Amino acid sequence: MTKRETAVLACRLFSIYGIFMFLSWAGIMIQGGWSMFNLRPGSSGKEFLLFIIFVTPVILLLLFSIWIWRKADWLAGKMLPGAEVSTGESVLTASDLQVVAFSVVGLIAIVQALPQISSLVMEYKFRTEVSEGGQFPGGGFDRQVVFGSVKLLVGLGLLFGARGLAGILHSVRSAGTPKD
Repeated sequence: MTKRETAVLACRLFSIYGIFMFLSWAGIMIQGGWSMFNLRPGSSGKEFLLFIIFVTPVILLLLFSIWIWRKADWLAGKMLPGAEVSTGESVLTASDLQVVAFSVVGLIAIVQALPQISSLVMEYKFRTEVSEGGQFPGGGFDRQVVFGSVKLLVGLGLLFGARGLAGILHSVRSAGTPKD
């Protein structure tokens, strides 16, 4: 298995994980949202819109997981720049595996952050419509936006900067050892 094939496999396994996360949350979100917004035949368009806003983060999780599956080869090229696309065997080093592992952790952070951020945006819209005078009632919203944004940025850094992180890890491990 080549380095690139290993990275593609990691992306596809992660995509399957994201789809399983969607399946585990979709039923809960749909049933909860359906009863929360009291949807029934003849409901107003606003109630249905609020329901759609409520389930949007889970739908984004599914769409992002499908995107990762379809773009696994492109992502593998970003994880391991310069890795060959060949049919032969190649030596897979520990550093290459670390790069793939850091990249997959970055994907996990991104997949968790995107629905969280979209949920916060939807919550903001919902609360400003419901509250008196268009004032947002607080509730730690700013802190949640900062944490979600930091998680997204760290995920992007891990995904696209994994080669540098693996190099730093190698330097730390080999510091102070005699060079032959």
